[in-house]
Amino acid sequence: SKWISAAVMLSLADQQLLSLDDSIGKYLPLFSRHGTGSATIRQCLTHTSGFPAFARNIGMNDTTLAQLVDHMAEKVAFINHPGERFVYGEMSYRIAGRIAEVVTGKTWEALFQTNIASKCTMTNSTYCWEKRIPAVGGGICTTPADYLNFLHMLMNKGACNGQVVLSEASVMEFFTNQLTAEAQKEMVRSESLIKEVSDGKPISYGLGVWIYDYKADQQYQTLVFCPGALGTFPFVDRCRNIYGIILCNTNISKVIQTEVKAIDLVKKSINKECN
Repeated sequence: SKWISAAVMLSLADQQLLSLDDSIGKYLPLFSRHGTGSATIRQCLTHTSGFPAFARNIGMNDTTLAQLVDHMAEKVAFINHPGERFVYGEMSYRIAGRIAEVVTGKTWEALFQTNIASKCTMTNSTYCWEKRIPAVGGGICTTPADYLNFLHMLMNKGACNGQVVLSEASVMEFFTNQLTAEAQKEMVRSESLIKEVSDGKPISYGLGVWIYDYKADQQYQTLVFCPGALGTFPFVDRCRNIYGIILCNTNISKVIQTEVKAIDLVKKSINKECN
């Protein structure tokens, strides 16, 4: 979900409705009034906003994303300074999603359908989980065919069905390391699941995606992926010109090693060295 949600936010940046480096307080002043408005949209999309992973027991009776995010602003404090630590979770994605609603006047679901789904022929995709209040960082329901259309768009430099979905510059944001050196070290320490499938190779984070075999001396990376909690594993390998998705219906911790091995077998079958 995070990959697609980040794409929605990038589409709004392409329309110059926002900048990823704008503070959340610019659009949601309630955060500024409570001392947490300095985090940026980019930091929300890279889990470095300073907020905790989840807003536990907040907004249980809310009926809209606006209500929920307002309650987050009132009740959730920073756990560290923005940009300092990598804390993987869903809360900051809901904040980004609410900003998208504010700058467009549309619901998150409507934005996804208009800016991404309709252009990529994702006719069976929707933010269905907790549909009353969309789980921006983890609530999309989709099909393999739909998600492959999305990945094809990324491989095609942002175009799909003759339409520009994202600018080429926005697509490259996915393949660009977004973490400071300090946040990257924290991520490596804390994310044991990702670390165990890295095969000793450096891992970093783009926008909503993990960067595999991260090379600090390269501006743009080659292989990115976005594993979901229930076992879904989409990936793009620009060096070998391949992309794909593995769909499962079980906890990602039970299948991620097998999924990575399967992708490695595909990569080896192409027999192309990527430095």
